[in-house]
Amino acid sequence: MANTDRATAPAVVRAVRILGYLAEHSTAQRLTAIAGAVDIPVSSTSAICNALEAERMIVRRNEGYLLGPLNVELAQRYLSQLQPLSAFGDVVAGHEALRHETVQMALLDGFDMLYVARHDSDQPFLIASAVGKRLPANCTAVGKASLALLDPARRQLPASLPALTERSLSDPEALAKELERTSARGYAIDDEETSPGVLCLGVARATSRGEVYGISATFLKSRVTPELRKSIVADLVSAADALFPPELRPG
Repeated sequence: MANTDRATAPAVVRAVRILGYLAEHSTAQRLTAIAGAVDIPVSSTSAICNALEAERMIVRRNEGYLLGPLNVELAQRYLSQLQPLSAFGDVVAGHEALRHETVQMALLDGFDMLYVARHDSDQPFLIASAVGKRLPANCTAVGKASLALLDPARRQLPASLPALTERSLSDPEALAKELERTSARGYAIDDEETSPGVLCLGVARATSRGEVYGISATFLKSRVTPELRKSIVADLVSAADALFPPELRPG
């Protein structure tokens, strides 16, 4: 969290923190609960909530607050600016190996991967990710593929890395070595690092806007054969090239 005492616009920072808190709850949150969660006075929380309500960022329900409809509008406008997103479904459907699998696209945001698109397999199964959800980059194939594209000086790996399973790479040195292997291999592997029994393969591409996207295919580890892995990787590379043609990539 940002230090609001030192922030240039503390009211804006506090408003963002309130929105973030409400985003974590599906039921209306009382003013006192919001103030306690974001660690600001109730009087300040009330003033900010009144302003957010006036702008439709939040709504009042059952003596509490929920996220408001303007968030949907802003989210849709943001997604419409992500050029590869509109072609995602058609590109996946056009690749024989991918069309039968769970395929996802995620955007590198700090040290998180923000999932922005998903195509479910013929036989969907429970996985940790979903559109709009964040997962730590070090635990995912899309994340490791994305980090591997960055210059090592830009990676800024945290001193302590999160872990989602006992197989997650939570040691920075081990992750750095894996990113080197990913670069040499041309694709990343999540071997039960996000969910037990699940394997994921991913590739990444950078855009001229400075964004880095990862694309992955996820399946039960018990299904994986050398032939399936080879066909999936080939289709992921082809799909990434189709979604990110030369005119969208850095010059």
